[in-house]
Amino acid sequence: MNIFRYDGTQNGFFTVVFEIYTKKLLPETITSSEDIQLALDGCIFEISTDEEKSDRIKNGIIKHIGKEGLRSFKYAFASCDKEKEMKMFSYIRLIFKHGNNVLHMLSLPGVIEYNLLVARVKTEIEHIKGFMRFSQLSSGVFLGEYTPDNDITDLLMPFFVERHSDMDFIIFDKNRNKMGMYNKQEFTLICCDQKIPEIFTEEEACFQSLWQQYFETASISSRKNKRLQDRFLPNRYRRNMTEFSSKR
Repeated sequence: MNIFRYDGTQNGFFTVVFEIYTKKLLPETITSSEDIQLALDGCIFEISTDEEKSDRIKNGIIKHIGKEGLRSFKYAFASCDKEKEMKMFSYIRLIFKHGNNVLHMLSLPGVIEYNLLVARVKTEIEHIKGFMRFSQLSSGVFLGEYTPDNDITDLLMPFFVERHSDMDFIIFDKNRNKMGMYNKQEFTLICCDQKIPEIFTEEEACFQSLWQQYFETASISSRKNKRLQDRFLPNRYRRNMTEFSSKR
C-alpha cells in the first residue's frame, strides 16, 4: 500500500502526481491528513511541494486539454469529497493516456467521477452567489457569513469583488474559519480562529427588521408550498440569510 502525503495545496497535489510518475508506483491513497491508518505492508511517501515539478504536470494537462481543462481542477480541488485526490489523479491518468479525446469519453467511470466533483462545486458556487447576504458592521465593513460544503471562498471572491467593488467587505466561511477580505483595491484570504463580533449599525438593524417583516407579510399562508420552497432554497443555506434569521 503506497500512501502519498502532501501539504494540502494545489501545487502540492500536482507535485505528488509528478512523483508518482517518476517513482512508477500507483498510490492507494493521496492525502494531506495527518490521521492515517497504516497497514503492515504500507509505505508513506512524504512529498514536499516543488513548483517546478507541479508546473510540469500542469503544462502537460494544458497541452492535452487546454487551459480551461486545467482550470477545472481548481473546482475539483475545492471539493469536500474525501477521495477527491484519487479521483483527480485517475482523471489525470486518463488525460495523459487519451489526450484531448478524454473530454468526449463521458461514459468512463473516471471521467464521470471527476465531472461530478467539478459540477457539485460549481453548483454550490452559483447557489451562494444568489443566497449570500451582507450586513454592515459598525466599522462600516460589510460582512457576509456562510457555511458551504466545499472550500470555495477563493473562487467566490472575484465575483463579489466585481459586484461590490465600491465597498469594503468580508466573506467568512464559518465551517473552515476562512475569510476573504476586500478593501476596494485587492482581496486576500486569511484563516481566523476568532468569531467576528456582529455589531451592526442602527440603519443595518432597521433594514434587517424591515426585510424580515416584508418576507413574512408578502407570503400568502393559504398558498404556501414548502416542498417547492425547499427545492429552490435548500435548508442548509437559510441559517445565514437575513429573512430567516428570526427563525434560527
